Amino acid sequence: MDGKPYKKLEDIQAAILTHAAPSLITVSLRRGDAHINAALCLSQRPDDPIQVALKRDSRDNVLYPLFGMQLENVGSFFWRGSYVVKRVTKGSVADESGISVDDPLMIQDWQVDTDKGFAVLQVVIKKKRAGFIESAIQIATYLETDNFI
Repeated sequence: MDGKPYKKLEDIQAAILTHAAPSLITVSLRRGDAHINAALCLSQRPDDPIQVALKRDSRDNVLYPLFGMQLENVGSFFWRGSYVVKRVTKGSVADESGISVDDPLMIQDWQVDTDKGFAVLQVVIKKKRAGFIESAIQIATYLETDNFI
């Protein structure tokens, strides 16, 4: 960001806090072999970014900051979405639940209780760590998270 390298989310968050909104910053991202350069306009951070994301974005996109897993939709089966896990954040709810990259899963149910401040995801998954034996699991997380830049 602004020509300085960062490896930890906390360090990037601290650097962003030194800028007043609205400010323009430059960022360079490297993901695998891909390099992305962009200019971003910082604005006032919402008090509760998950609440904003739940109103504005799709469920599939909100799963990543909430549960720490990024999914790719690979179709549907009996009106339920079939997915493959594309990324798991180390130390996240998904990671602690034994979910790995390339695990296939189907979302059975998704509930968000904004009053009590939690989300629950029910899936049928074939975890490679468990020999791809199919199992049904339920994972829950709090809506308050610091996984945002």
